[in-house]
Amino acid sequence: LQEVIEFLKRRGPDATNHLQYRGISFVHTLLSMTGKLTIQPFIDGENDLVAFFNGEIYNYLDFGDYDSDGECIIPLYREHGDAFVPMLDGEFALALFDFANDKMIVSTDIFSTKPLWMAIENGDFALGSYESSILRLGFENPIQIEANTTIIFSISELKELERRPFWTFDLNQHKTDFDDWDTAFENAIRKRTSGIKHGIFIGLSSGYDSGAIACELNR
Repeated sequence: LQEVIEFLKRRGPDATNHLQYRGISFVHTLLSMTGKLTIQPFIDGENDLVAFFNGEIYNYLDFGDYDSDGECIIPLYREHGDAFVPMLDGEFALALFDFANDKMIVSTDIFSTKPLWMAIENGDFALGSYESSILRLGFENPIQIEANTTIIFSISELKELERRPFWTFDLNQHKTDFDDWDTAFENAIRKRTSGIKHGIFIGLSSGYDSGAIACELNR
């Protein structure tokens, strides 16, 4: 295990958890950024559900009084089914296993800010944030799941059942001023810095983009 997660451990240095469930080995390395330090994966034994993710979900408090962001994933799935994924506002790669219905849902965020690799070979499968972890498990041809992609698999057959975009963009021009853009920019900075447990560092390139971020942080 230590060899498999050698590089992954640097991504999640705060805690490592290894769980066997339904014949599948779940390993999660945690970097706790907001809320209470919460060990993953999340398990709902009554409904035979397991979920884990890498990243941040910014709007998790919209769904309930949770101690950490990932705790909203399984309750949202129970309430909304497959449609829960686009409800999440964040930067993440996630996987949810519904053993009762023989279904595995994997998803990247809009821009694949958090990587997600997968391999299905010889009746076995692996998911991971790093290609190196999957290669060290003995798989030969991992592929990186594309940005803005949600895929539903059959767990028993490892067969892809459905593939859909996480988010569908409207690229038509509807605005004539920058007011809404300014508001969206302010909210983008606020939601990424509210409640964080660590200091903020910004590396300035002296350009307008990084300067605007620094100005908004100061504001």
